[in-house]
Amino acid sequence: MKSGPRLFELIKSLSKEEKRLLKLRAGYGPQAEGQHYYLLLFDLLEAQSYFDEKAFKRKYANLAWMRYYAQVKVYLYETILDTVVALQQQKDAVMLTTSHLQRVHVLRERGLHRQAMLFLEKAQDLAREADLQQFMPQIEYLKMVMHTYYFPTAANIQTQEERIQQRSEEATRALRCGLAYME
Repeated sequence: MKSGPRLFELIKSLSKEEKRLLKLRAGYGPQAEGQHYYLLLFDLLEAQSYFDEKAFKRKYANLAWMRYYAQVKVYLYETILDTVVALQQQKDAVMLTTSHLQRVHVLRERGLHRQAMLFLEKAQDLAREADLQQFMPQIEYLKMVMHTYYFPTAANIQTQEERIQQRSEEATRALRCGLAYME
């Protein structure tokens, strides 16, 4: 199935609330000649009762942005899915927990461990509240990793200092043995 019919089917499946949110979200960011091209495409496709891509392209060939039709179509499809996912996240604990864990991953990669920890705690609270046991092993693992490596306790620091002291003593003994061998 080509992407044109998929896009048309997706548009026709949207609720009024989803369509409204799509247009609200499009209100942010730079405008192209007063309106986003993908919103123009959305309005044109929404007005159709059935979809024939060849006829559609012929009918609107005079629009300047139709030379970018393929890119606009893909962008509209992705934007609609992002909008629906954002709306579902507000209603679905699994999706919201997953979103929090994705944010933890992004923030950890950027070295923002304290911020990541806040989202990890949100994910844990939500998973407990919604009884989402499937997330608990991942959450516990991330907490352990973050506490061990990024938020060391006094016991961890002492253990690290003991390891450093032990390595230092081993290096000193090796150096003495090397010096004794050279004499």
